[in-house]
Amino acid sequence: MERGGLALKRVEKLGGILKSRYDDALRGEKVTQIYLFSIIYAEEIRQNHYRISEIVKHSTISQSYETEISKGIKLAKYVEIDSNNNPLNASQMLLKNLIYKIS
Repeated sequence: MERGGLALKRVEKLGGILKSRYDDALRGEKVTQIYLFSIIYAEEIRQNHYRISEIVKHSTISQSYETEISKGIKLAKYVEIDSNNNPLNASQMLLKNLIYKIS
């Protein structure tokens, strides 16, 4: 777990990333971007015991989205992320699993 100032700076950075995803989202896709943020950063948030409320506070988006971030973090265990921090779609995951089973 990170300590003190480093942890705070990282939480602030995550808040900035969340805000960017939210602000840059297409109309009707803001919650989708919140879920994607949550999935991509779920492991880091969990491992470092970052408080979702603090990330949201630093993002300046509505505190009501804390629930959506929590849902996204829970969903993360069912989603695989590629090397560019992009969730793989179902077809890519199926293909990857088939290749793994064959080899």
